[in-house]
Amino acid sequence: STIVAPNVPTVAMRAGKFSALTNTNGSLLTIKDPTTGQPFPGNVIPTARLNPSALALQNMFYPVPNTGSANSIAANYRGPAKTNDGIDSSFIGRFDHQISPNNRFYVRYYHSISNFHRIDGQLPAMGYFRRIRFNDSWTVADTHTISPSVINEFRFGGYGKRWPINSNYLGKSVIDQAGLVGYPGAVPSNVNGVPASNISGFTAISATGTSLERLLSLDLNDTITWIEGKHAFKFGLDGMHSRDNSYP
Repeated sequence: STIVAPNVPTVAMRAGKFSALTNTNGSLLTIKDPTTGQPFPGNVIPTARLNPSALALQNMFYPVPNTGSANSIAANYRGPAKTNDGIDSSFIGRFDHQISPNNRFYVRYYHSISNFHRIDGQLPAMGYFRRIRFNDSWTVADTHTISPSVINEFRFGGYGKRWPINSNYLGKSVIDQAGLVGYPGAVPSNVNGVPASNISGFTAISATGTSLERLLSLDLNDTITWIEGKHAFKFGLDGMHSRDNSYP
């Protein structure tokens, strides 16, 4: 395991009390009422004025401080977290066949899966994001001795990958729980991630979003070798196709 140490709101700040909030020079920062422009008395925001969505996100992602002074926000939470882990598995197979004394071919296939879990930032509630890597490659080859002086070699192969990444949260679920509104259009229910929130001095609320890397690469090659006396001639073609379809 490892230790995470994020900067989180103090117990007083969680309740809207900012009487100990200072800048880097140690001077008190004044919290003003956005509706009047006047300071809140004692730098305390009334409970009724605290934003419900902000409170919901705070309670979902920021743990209560458990170390340091009551007014410190520097690494004021410390807790254990599992280290990164992952599982790899792979398979490779090959089949050879001699069709005739002058003709033989083989097929080879390789498949692998890597399943990783990674710590998603310093906030324990974020949990892990998951990265899976599917890799496949294959080859079909045929060698045909047409005559003692003419040999045809054919090969077709390819490589494909699919690497999805998903965070621990579905974005719409977080939005609904926090009561956030005002998003343009409908928010898909199957997209991972969280609404990002970055406040200076505090560990940001953010998560690895959904992404997918996809690649398909194909190669076709055919070569004819013609031997005439002391000379060898080669003719052939080589065709390639590659398609990369990834998001975001």
